[in-house]
Amino acid sequence: MGVPDDKAVAEVEDAIRSHVAANPRAADTLQGIHDWWLPRRLRHRVTFEQLQSAVDALADAGLLEAREGLDGETLFLARRDPR
Repeated sequence: MGVPDDKAVAEVEDAIRSHVAANPRAADTLQGIHDWWLPRRLRHRVTFEQLQSAVDALADAGLLEAREGLDGETLFLARRDPR
């Protein structure tokens, strides 16, 4: 069963913040963030739309930076100088 959108997005944001705090050079695609940055308990409960919302919010807040990779896929990096 899914989690309400706002709660799921907030949980994902918290998980990503924790991952970035522990791994300040973290960088990955949306799929990689799902597979490697999120705790197992969240991976099967959140949708990719919820994950994208969380990543977008953290990018807007200055915690993550989006860059296009050579293959055209977006790579999200932990900002070394968060706003």
